[in-house]
Amino acid sequence: MARASVISRRRRTQHYLLEAALDGAALIGAPGQTPLTGTALAQLCQDNLAVENTIRRLARRYDTRLLKNMVHMPAMSVIR
Repeated sequence: MARASVISRRRRTQHYLLEAALDGAALIGAPGQTPLTGTALAQLCQDNLAVENTIRRLARRYDTRLLKNMVHMPAMSVIR
């Protein structure tokens, strides 16, 4: 099976599972805060999946522990 086909199938499966999991779901933070639901929660989950997929892809070249720890670092910028 072609690699692109496997990746496409994986993304479709992740999207389907994410939609099913988010149906009626809410992320409740600190007491008194408005729960995160709907589009905002879906976007947060999609962003998280994108990071996980990127880590999985880059793990062939870089240490997985390094990549996972980089997620918690502040964004870097180039100073010229």
